[in-house]
Amino acid sequence: MSGKRDLNFSLYSGRLTHPPEMMQYNTGHGHMLCFSLAIHSDAPSDKIDNPMFLDVKVTGASPELHQHMSVGQEVRVRGELQSRTFKKQDRIQRTYYLHVKHPSDLEFLSRPKDKTTT
Repeated sequence: MSGKRDLNFSLYSGRLTHPPEMMQYNTGHGHMLCFSLAIHSDAPSDKIDNPMFLDVKVTGASPELHQHMSVGQEVRVRGELQSRTFKKQDRIQRTYYLHVKHPSDLEFLSRPKDKTTT
């Protein structure tokens, strides 16, 4: 090992796909905010809307943080891409998520437009 560390840093912006959930750590000390983002590509070659969906886990979040988020809201997150491997029905599966280590790495952008007409 050369002593160098690999860089694991990701920056994404997207829209919330469902209401965020607040979970408590197994130890009972601290909270984790969990939500999913739909991330759309801006590539001109993309002729159809085919978003990437990414699960996000924010550690150290206050219990009230999820109350400021709503489905369709645009957010920007910075964190580390992580994976978990598990066995399901005799098959090994891998799931990926973005681990945001601090709530300050979560930025609220535009809120969804109200669909009601006046």
